[in-house]
Amino acid sequence: MIHVYIRGRLGNQLFQYAFVRMLQHHNPEQQAVYHFDEVYSAGTPEQDFINALKDFNTVGVNEVCEHPRLSIVQRALLKLYWYKYPHTAPIDLRTKYQKRWLRWMNNCGLYYLDIGYYPFNKKLKGDIIVSGNFECEQYFEEIKEQIIKELTPKRFVSKRNQKFLDKIQTTNSVSISIRRGDFVEDSDVAKLHNVCTKTYYWRAVEYIKKHVDNPVLFVFSNDIEWVKQNMSFDIDTYYENGDTPSWEVLELMSNCKHFIISNSSFNWWAQYRGTFKDKIVIAPERWFNSPLIPDVFLDTWVKLPVS
Repeated sequence: MIHVYIRGRLGNQLFQYAFVRMLQHHNPEQQAVYHFDEVYSAGTPEQDFINALKDFNTVGVNEVCEHPRLSIVQRALLKLYWYKYPHTAPIDLRTKYQKRWLRWMNNCGLYYLDIGYYPFNKKLKGDIIVSGNFECEQYFEEIKEQIIKELTPKRFVSKRNQKFLDKIQTTNSVSISIRRGDFVEDSDVAKLHNVCTKTYYWRAVEYIKKHVDNPVLFVFSNDIEWVKQNMSFDIDTYYENGDTPSWEVLELMSNCKHFIISNSSFNWWAQYRGTFKDKIVIAPERWFNSPLIPDVFLDTWVKLPVS
């Protein structure tokens, strides 16, 4: 059995699901059970801390509360791992710590990693524990078409957003996502994640104007009113209404032809699901306010300075 400890909101959950599906691809006899304790304890449904996987054509997402019985070795290793874990250290130091433990953890059926790529054992033995972000295409690139198919929503876009979607599909649409919320309001989160500046977005729009004929901008944000009051663009611009469910926002964004993304896993999946052959994806040159460079970047992206 694969016990998956889901964390975060929609974008994070999609990466974790894709990682597990890769493991199941190599071990079709292995079932997976999903624990959402960390999600529910992190915030409220109004803040999108929900089981977001249920809105998509995911396979075998069985939500359970009963936790696995760990082996003596697993229990001892986890106890030692967390006892020594540098909880208050910067993210780059914590990542170095995790990577020093990876071989021993993985050999004992513990798949733990927050940032970056590691060639985990693909052949599974017994019960394993999965806990991490796994934000790297390399984990699931071999089954990309399968993942894209399973991560399509179960429902159609609502009637009120149909005209918005029609406009996206009939123009040289450019999705621009301006992430605010906890990225600016929570000082601890902002210190690490508040990367994208107004300058970055304006640079990105200028790049689009030079490379796309008659571009039309579609703005998505968790603070649409702030964007309207504080940012302006000199091309045709439309705004998502700001109170659409996350699965539907992802569907609207992924139908755009080109993308200006922020350092967000949600944005990552929007551009990844985009099917336009010649799509342009513009991303910030760094993902964190940290020396750490994650494996989330794709070779096809155009990376622009944020300062």
